[in-house]
Amino acid sequence: MTFDYNKYFPTEEEFLRAETERIITLHDMPITADLIKLARACFAEAKIKEESRSMTLNYIKRVFCENTGGGTMVDFVELLDGQILGINDEYVVLYESMDAFYECLPINRQSIDLKAQP
Repeated sequence: MTFDYNKYFPTEEEFLRAETERIITLHDMPITADLIKLARACFAEAKIKEESRSMTLNYIKRVFCENTGGGTMVDFVELLDGQILGINDEYVVLYESMDAFYECLPINRQSIDLKAQP
């Protein structure tokens, strides 16, 4: 889960106030210089995590997971050109699009058998 600190706390001051209140509530601590330092450290950590998650990828548009029925979960990697990699515990399959995946046509597709013995 991505925490977008800007969505909830547009300014560092608002984040510090909320983080200080949260720490006080959880630990019943008085406001001190150390508590403010801790809140600032939490803000910095949240900011770093958010920035690292927003990096630009060269080939991947998005990654998601779907239950395809029958208890089968498939992870999908959507490439910038629209192609889809479908990944489960047995295969990695390249589809032209999500529509091609849903059509379930018996076509020879590029795939990797993860269960195959070398």
